[in-house]
Amino acid sequence: MTFYLLAILKKTGSVTEEVIDGVASEFPRINDGLIGRKMRYVYASRVAGYMKPKPLFDGVIKHDLENDTTQTHELGRGRFCGETTFASLP
Repeated sequence: MTFYLLAILKKTGSVTEEVIDGVASEFPRINDGLIGRKMRYVYASRVAGYMKPKPLFDGVIKHDLENDTTQTHELGRGRFCGETTFASLP
């Protein structure tokens, strides 16, 4: 479950692929108001590997694409979340 970044260049039609993280995660999200533009942050739910075969998530991963860094908020063993969503400031 490697996390990839796919960039589509509209002018040339070319596609680039880059591995962002090897941590198992699902449902990556961005700010929907900025779809089609360059993104800095991507959020994803981290798969709780110790709960196989149940598809449970035990944390949220924040990928910073500009600085090539990742932060993880762990919920703690036995605590789970669902899909991440993005809520912008009013």
